[in-house]
Amino acid sequence: MGGVPRDHHRHGQLLREREQRLIALDALIPPMSEDELRIAARERNARIERSFVVLAVVTVVVLAAALVGVQWIRPLPSPVFRPAGPTAIRLPGPSPSLPWPTTGAAALSVEGVGDLGQVRATVPAPVAGVATVLAAYVALTDHPLASGAAGPAVPVSPATYAAYLTGLANQQSEVAVAPGETLPELQVLEGLLVASGNDMATMLADWDAGGTDAFVAKMNGAARRRP
Repeated sequence: MGGVPRDHHRHGQLLREREQRLIALDALIPPMSEDELRIAARERNARIERSFVVLAVVTVVVLAAALVGVQWIRPLPSPVFRPAGPTAIRLPGPSPSLPWPTTGAAALSVEGVGDLGQVRATVPAPVAGVATVLAAYVALTDHPLASGAAGPAVPVSPATYAAYLTGLANQQSEVAVAPGETLPELQVLEGLLVASGNDMATMLADWDAGGTDAFVAKMNGAARRRP
């Protein structure tokens, strides 16, 4: 049998010599003091904490990305519509006895309550709110119209024209007027009740009472006098 190659024997000898030198160098290094050991331990703990923080951040980012992906691709639920409040309100007591007009047609409906009745009308249609009807009532009480008459001429006051321009700027319901013109009372009432013209209310107030404040006071008085 052949012997061990010389190169292999030489390599083993070099390794043993290197180990001996490392052992000798290690013996020359003085042992670490307690302060150095504490510093080394703190650094080791800090590295471990940083590793945990990085791992936690990566985990949170991955979970957030997964949640966003699930929310993005999941189908939307079917909408469910629920009423905001009761669909009907029942008031105790008998139905009110209303002073219906003896001529023409009339109907009354209160939002949230329902229809309160009608006379001589086959198809009820909304006309105006309570304040608008009260304004027309006060004007007709002071300036009644004969059947078929258009009534006296009502001038377009500066306040009426200013109310018209303000209403247009605010996209309110207005009836077109021009400075210096006049409209018959019947036409002003039609513009108030049918077209819901805010400027028509100002026009009636200036004509009937000399101003809005005085006309509102007359409206309040008329409302208090009604049963």
